[in-house]
Amino acid sequence: MEVLRNYKKDLDYSPSIILGRSGSISAYIDDFGNKILYSDNEYQITCNSFTTPEWVKLWSLSHDNKNLVGELLCRTKMLFNAKYVSVIDISIDAEHRGKGFSYRLYNSLLSNLPIDYRGMVDNYKDKTNKKRAFKIFKNLGGFLNTSGYLEIPNPKNT
Repeated sequence: MEVLRNYKKDLDYSPSIILGRSGSISAYIDDFGNKILYSDNEYQITCNSFTTPEWVKLWSLSHDNKNLVGELLCRTKMLFNAKYVSVIDISIDAEHRGKGFSYRLYNSLLSNLPIDYRGMVDNYKDKTNKKRAFKIFKNLGGFLNTSGYLEIPNPKNT
């Protein structure tokens, strides 16, 4: 049973992520302390914290079970005298790939960044799939900065 404890207006979601799906985009907190960022009949996206995010997780909802099928790990990092959320790793289970979930995880995190974060960064030189990472960042308004990081400015600060 989901209990509404807190509600945070979602300001920056791309409408294209929910085309053809009936669901809700919101920021509810469940009984386990997970912040529910996105939920429909098949999937749910949660995070651990609105103020200092460390992970965003993708859950498959099937037959009254909630199974972890993807996650984005991150940490707070100081760069260029500003606070950023730095992506450490992102993974999606093989059977759930190709459905845009990497984009959704990045977008969910970006949409819920506190205003005191300048944006999101990822170390481009460490990426195994540079082309895909660059495409996701570019689609979310990001760019490759002069220090070699993929960077997306926080939409709340623009």
